[in-house]
Amino acid sequence: MKNAKRDITLNEQDSIADMAQTERLLFYAFARALFRAERKETREVLWQGMERAVRNVFFLEDTGKKRSFAAGSEK
Repeated sequence: MKNAKRDITLNEQDSIADMAQTERLLFYAFARALFRAERKETREVLWQGMERAVRNVFFLEDTGKKRSFAAGSEK
């Protein structure tokens, strides 16, 4: 059974919303761990992990913007 274009678009929107929620939870977990960590070394490792996660999130965001811009220019 073939999905209608509307169904595919709704599925993509759900996926994007799920990714955004997951990212929020990830950063909340990093922030909570940073404030609970008692040792400086632990905080440094957590901070480095958070920086890597942020770079990945913004890379995906930039990729999505470029993709939607390219799709918008086709109209």
